[in-house]
Amino acid sequence: MPPSMHSRPLELRRPLGLSFILAVVHWAWRCHAGAPPIRSFDLSDVRLSPDTYQARAMASNTDYMMNLDPDRLLYVFRANAGLPTPGVPFHGTWEDPHCELRGHFVGHYLSALAYVALSTGAQLAAALCVPCLGLKAHLQACILSVHGCMQI
Repeated sequence: MPPSMHSRPLELRRPLGLSFILAVVHWAWRCHAGAPPIRSFDLSDVRLSPDTYQARAMASNTDYMMNLDPDRLLYVFRANAGLPTPGVPFHGTWEDPHCELRGHFVGHYLSALAYVALSTGAQLAAALCVPCLGLKAHLQACILSVHGCMQI
């Protein structure tokens, strides 16, 4: 810091900071007076241009999620419910049967699939080459399986 900053008492710097904040708030209020209010919108109302980095990243992430095996993800849920456990569990991950965070990733996974289903609609689901299951069907199958485990 410059030596002049050290020579000023703290009491002189504090009001200058408050004055700056008040000036910014006043400026923002004057600039946005009469502007339309902010409103919410549905995620399904937003579409990414296909040639953008964001669209390519979303497609890559969606492809990754669709390649995860639901039976492996739901292994611990089914085992805890005493149901048959097709597939093999994920070892060394959050979904490992001996991990205290098991099931945690599945919540994030289901949320991510729901967001993708809302934000892409049928466009991306039709474009993905996923054997047997489209995006929404994949999401619905996972939800129904977790629901079935909860009924026991």
